[in-house]
Amino acid sequence: SLAGLLAAGLRLLDASPAGAAAIALTAAIALLPAYPLVATWLGKLPRPELPDRPEGILADNPLPPRSDVFAAVARSTELLSGLLLAAAVVSVLAIGYLVAIDSVSGAWLGLAASLALLLRARLFPTPAQRVPLLVGGLLGLTLLGFGLALRGDDTTRLLLLVALLAGAAVTLAAGLIYSRRSPSPYVGRFADIVDVLAIMALIPLASAVTGVYDAIRGLFASIGG
Repeated sequence: SLAGLLAAGLRLLDASPAGAAAIALTAAIALLPAYPLVATWLGKLPRPELPDRPEGILADNPLPPRSDVFAAVARSTELLSGLLLAAAVVSVLAIGYLVAIDSVSGAWLGLAASLALLLRARLFPTPAQRVPLLVGGLLGLTLLGFGLALRGDDTTRLLLLVALLAGAAVTLAAGLIYSRRSPSPYVGRFADIVDVLAIMALIPLASAVTGVYDAIRGLFASIGG
């Protein structure tokens, strides 16, 4: 059984291009919450030192120069924008490849990734950080719809057209409504739930694309045999 487990691990390491695309897509999106921390670390943003003793609260520690703080903030913001842009580009390329190979699990992975990109965009304050994620999510959905339209029949194309028109109408209506007032907490909570579900679905779907489940079934079949 140990030999079979090692053999299965070696087969997983020898991933196909589809598996590599799935892994890259999952990593790019799953690490989105860590990008701000990475940007502040690379940008060398100064952080206050918290006292570890009661008398440290009364200590008057010198503050870093204001110009250095402003420069570090600007540097960290640019780094975060670059990381988000790179994540969006990698996601679109990976989704395009998964659509091209006509993989069902790959299509579901692309759908979850596109939804995650669109929903994660609302957490970033500046247009330079939101726009790449929004464009990446929309391009991912467009690629998925294009692939479905190419391989589907006339009924599938008609349903896809209706879905696209309905989605465009809902997006336009939401944009007009929420441009004048803030969304209710229920809408934000619903977006949070869908965001978490989309992120959680990435690893199981990527495992299906990379063949993890097939390797596990083969392992148990060899043990049972």
